Amino acid sequence: MCGISGIYSNKPVADPSDRLACERMLDALLHRGPDGQGMYVSERVILGHRRLAIIDLSEAAKQPISNEDGSVWLSFNGEIYNFRSLRSELEKLGHSFKSQSDGEIIVHLYEQFDVGCLDRLEGMFAFALWDVRKKRLLLARDRFGMKPLYYSDAAPGFVFASEANAVLASGFVSCEYRREALIQFLQYGVVSGQLTAFKHIHSLPPAHYALKDEGGFSIHPYWNFAQCMRRTGHAPVSLFELRELFQENVKRHLVSDAPLGILLSGGMDSSSLVALASKVNERRLHTVTLAFEEESYDESLFAQQISDYFDTVHHERTITASDVLRALPAFFQAMDQPTVDGLNTFMVAESARDMGFKVLLSGLGGDEVFAGYSHLKKAPLLFECLRWLKLVPKWARGGLVRSLSKVVQLGGVHGADRLNYLEDPSVMSAYRAYRGLFPPDAIQKITGCSAEEIQEADDLIPMDHVSNYLDLALILEFDRYLHDQLLRDTDVMSMRNSLEMRVPFLDHKLVEAVFSLPLKERFHRGVQKKLLRDIVGSALPTITFEHPKRGFVFPLDSWMRSSLRPQIEEVLLANREHTIGGLVIRKNLIERIWREFLSGKIHWSRPWALFVFMNWLNRDSGTSAEYQMREARYGKMETV
Repeated sequence: MCGISGIYSNKPVADPSDRLACERMLDALLHRGPDGQGMYVSERVILGHRRLAIIDLSEAAKQPISNEDGSVWLSFNGEIYNFRSLRSELEKLGHSFKSQSDGEIIVHLYEQFDVGCLDRLEGMFAFALWDVRKKRLLLARDRFGMKPLYYSDAAPGFVFASEANAVLASGFVSCEYRREALIQFLQYGVVSGQLTAFKHIHSLPPAHYALKDEGGFSIHPYWNFAQCMRRTGHAPVSLFELRELFQENVKRHLVSDAPLGILLSGGMDSSSLVALASKVNERRLHTVTLAFEEESYDESLFAQQISDYFDTVHHERTITASDVLRALPAFFQAMDQPTVDGLNTFMVAESARDMGFKVLLSGLGGDEVFAGYSHLKKAPLLFECLRWLKLVPKWARGGLVRSLSKVVQLGGVHGADRLNYLEDPSVMSAYRAYRGLFPPDAIQKITGCSAEEIQEADDLIPMDHVSNYLDLALILEFDRYLHDQLLRDTDVMSMRNSLEMRVPFLDHKLVEAVFSLPLKERFHRGVQKKLLRDIVGSALPTITFEHPKRGFVFPLDSWMRSSLRPQIEEVLLANREHTIGGLVIRKNLIERIWREFLSGKIHWSRPWALFVFMNWLNRDSGTSAEYQMREARYGKMETV
């Protein structure tokens, strides 16, 4: 787990300014790799690397790393969980290794299979590989987008890095905000897809690779999650095979030469990880839990019971509003893009790091793989009804939409205005109805943008990839909520604390196996995550199934009315307006939103989102203190 950066020069020979730009990017990535740094410099390409040592802590595993004759060079971020079996295969084919690291596997796998190496990698990764003979740069990203990779071709050279802030730190890319970013943030609480908040910076999509050479730049897919829904070529697996696959997957995620723990909430996902890990791990497991003084949010009792049952070494920290106040400046500085979520992950990562851990396993992804979200019970009905709603004249839809909202339970403290999402019936309008943050009319009022700017294309997910509406809803969860928010926040906030977060539920072979099963075996309306229960079986204590499902949410509603209120009001009620991409966030409407929250009319997520966004706009994204620390702490940059 590391930070990578680099430049492909548009000039025949890279000049000193390119090297200085890459050094600035590495300075901005110090937190992602405090254990070492390195740089490979050639005539055309510069690769930079910051190391967080997890597998093979020796100097032999330092990066950038090459093959035997130096014709292939790699800067890699992530973990390859099948690296041992791949190494054995490659050694039989005549390849020799100088380290025990998982990153070196990619170099030799590429030698053997070119870009076909991606089909054989199992894990989370983003990497840059320079082929000296072909004079070609290969960029690649894992199937679900667990590790990020940003790039810009608006510079004197082609620039890429693990964070958008690092791309900006190159000095080659201007910090111009993207107009669509504010609209998307108000829609979903995050900037979606390949877009970033910055006009000249893009995100390489998950399950894609890119090629850059003198002929230009191109992006190609190598895997498609939606196509798993077709179930062609995947014979349904048995429950025994699923159990064996999941257990072996957890075992591989436990491999680490650095201290490792498991994030334990007491819920089914994290408890399942502990249950399976306890079967395959030779040493006593360590578990980590965050507790709250507010009883309705606190799951520490359940976590302690799971810990006692499996005899883990349990670590617990109680989080208060004072802890959050102290952490907010670092939290905002960590954001390279605005997000309404992520505070909980930041606090988890900070706590785990303080406890001495360098690696933490998380149950993230369990709700997507095993359809655990409560709204998934109603989403298929919503999609089906919207098909018929399209046939009704727009003027006559009001009463039908209100009735539909009650049936599919879109209500809640701010449920009434969710009806506005359904005025134009479509798959995406339905998705916004249960995942959206602000409704369209509110976004128009806050920013002054047009309805056309808010409307997104509805054909993002081709319907021929799915055979039922539940799978369509799950594709949207994977594509939008999981990738754009949960995984992005997990990476950014954990790496800000120099912590590697692993997500065993998102092993692509496990996901493919689960979705090879008929719908009736994957989803049961009366029993939550029945398939996961069947897989883990009697390994879990009954307490796991007895307490209701809770999301990992902080008590922000009460904190925003008390301890956090002065700081939030200082930002939201400030006598100034904020502008991004030509859109002005109107101050009077922000004040109204805050008053409506205090009176209980709207959910806390809306004023919190505005508070986060304004702090993000005004954050100090520079890392001047880190710049000064680099040479004093590590010495000069090592170049190969």
